[in-house]
Amino acid sequence: MEISRRSDKVGLWNNNAGMLLAKMSAETIFCQNLICGLLLVAIAHHQGLLVSSVLDNTPNEIKIFVAALMVIAVIHRNVVFLYRQSFLYEESCLDAGQRSRKG
Repeated sequence: MEISRRSDKVGLWNNNAGMLLAKMSAETIFCQNLICGLLLVAIAHHQGLLVSSVLDNTPNEIKIFVAALMVIAVIHRNVVFLYRQSFLYEESCLDAGQRSRKG
């Protein structure tokens, strides 16, 4: 809830910054969905529910490497989003403080 509240406040402060955070949030969710899909495919393949010559012929090292890249992408997108959101939120609070002192 705090993440959504901060993004909303940034969006009210600056429409472009709010749209940027919405896009970054969508990218983060997309990466999370990709890794969940990869996990489901791996489980289905391991259980024999999915027949795929591509997965059968791919070395385990490559599968592990791809999975590790996906995990790194998810972590990276989350960290970048949270950092950017925190920075923009602090900027919006500072700007609001300066406006209240002037007014």
